Amino acid sequence: LIKQALSLVLAIMMITTSVPVFAITATEATLSIGDVKAVPGQTVSVNISVENNPGIATAIFTVTYNNDAMTLNAVELDQEFGGTYTPGPSLNSPVSVTWDSSTDNMNNGNMFKLTFDISDEADAGEVYDIKISYGVGNICNLDEDDVDFQIDNGTITIVNPLPGDINCDQAVNAKDLTRMRKYFANWDVEVDPIAL
Repeated sequence: LIKQALSLVLAIMMITTSVPVFAITATEATLSIGDVKAVPGQTVSVNISVENNPGIATAIFTVTYNNDAMTLNAVELDQEFGGTYTPGPSLNSPVSVTWDSSTDNMNNGNMFKLTFDISDEADAGEVYDIKISYGVGNICNLDEDDVDFQIDNGTITIVNPLPGDINCDQAVNAKDLTRMRKYFANWDVEVDPIAL
């Protein structure tokens, strides 16, 4: 009887220690703005992107940035993301961004591109925040249920111009040569005009 009880205990221990444990984690829907570097006087683009999109039909959010250090020239909807963008009355901070779709859009990736002119007076070393916020009920699906998004704000870091640093990554290397060739072949690429 003792042997049978011991065998039973050992069998239970083997089963419980050999069964893999699976952790179930929910992935949060995220609305994020990229981080970029720029030199004073440069035009730069920053993307607003969506990850883990559960499906949205309408989104109204606000983008804020430093009006003294930069000027927002354009807010462009990424055509691959889809939907419709309705521009607000002004591109001065705070900027209202309104997007909608006739279906629950479940696309991920770049949603918008923000294009900024950096002030000639911006100081190297300064980091300027670009923030997104939205109110309750301002991101919803077609059933009019709220859809919550985690927000990852972005930055534009001002750096000193470096001669030859065509792509503004604070290094002079083969990437700059590649970017320069693309620029002169009329590709749609951004370059640091000071470094040309």
